[in-house]
Amino acid sequence: MRGVLSIFLFLIFCVPAISQEKIDLTGTWKGSTYIEEADLELVFTLVIKYDNGKITGHFTDDMGYIDSPISDQKLENNIFTFKVVAQIPDGEITLSFRMTVTGDEMKGEWEGVDYPAFGTWNAKREKPVKINLTGTWIGPTNIPDQGDDITTWKIVQKGNKITGTVTDEFGYLNNAVFKNVKLDKDKLTFEVTASTPDGDETVRVIGTVKGDVIEGTWEILDSVDAGTWKAERKKEEKLDIKGTWKGPAIPETPSKENVLTLVLEDKEGKLTGRVSDELGYIDNVPLKNIVFDKGVLTFEIEVSNPETVYTIKFKMNVKGDSMEGDFYVVEKGSGGTWKAKKVK
Repeated sequence: MRGVLSIFLFLIFCVPAISQEKIDLTGTWKGSTYIEEADLELVFTLVIKYDNGKITGHFTDDMGYIDSPISDQKLENNIFTFKVVAQIPDGEITLSFRMTVTGDEMKGEWEGVDYPAFGTWNAKREKPVKINLTGTWIGPTNIPDQGDDITTWKIVQKGNKITGTVTDEFGYLNNAVFKNVKLDKDKLTFEVTASTPDGDETVRVIGTVKGDVIEGTWEILDSVDAGTWKAERKKEEKLDIKGTWKGPAIPETPSKENVLTLVLEDKEGKLTGRVSDELGYIDNVPLKNIVFDKGVLTFEIEVSNPETVYTIKFKMNVKGDSMEGDFYVVEKGSGGTWKAKKVK
């Protein structure tokens, strides 16, 4: 009997309690509620963040009754309780929520504090929108009384940092730099300076991103001038540079023109190649350090003679079936130009 009692006491006092899985509420929770008394359906949105480990949040609805920070927030196990303030025709009231959290869903009830209102709310956490804005975007910007101004937006996104410039056909924007850029989910906002007949003016631009399309509105600050805009991301052409390229190489210093032949191949997903020339200095020399990125091809070759080994570096701009660029002989400190076409 004493042995059984010892085991019982051990289980009670010495075995650690099974720890509850920690719940992270960070994110945007959204769902609808129905208020039977008013025959009204509302969409509630709760945005939750953590500030030094403390839960903070802001609550809104799609009809404008609620735009309130949460208060008295508390998370115990998977029960999340909080309060918000609503503005209704009867005045200001407080709503109290009690929600059960399961993964990316929370379900529960709400009721008015000292006010006869109640309902249920089922909300789901929205999945983060992964957006990369890098690219060239082109499309019409509608300017009242002037028509569509074709606008080009060049955007670079590195992580959370977004930079960009914009130009237009009407001449108001000449590589105007983005300022005060903000991307919130799929909502992009920024400002640019436009040169107008009235002088330099600040234009606030707002757009919603949907894949390769952005559309929204613009307005000149401290003015009634406003309009809409839309742009599509320009699809980069995928260049196939495999094949045989041939063309004249022209040295900087007076010398005999030489015709180079470049053969590019794809071996097991890796770009390889070799170079030959008509004068016999280069005989199927393999390429080294090959890089092809955004239409620019760079590579090196080593050419030997009885006296030394020369390293020649090439940088070529590829457009369709032609390429042109420079070569540089490292040991001589000189180079030249090379233009080539793909041999069909």
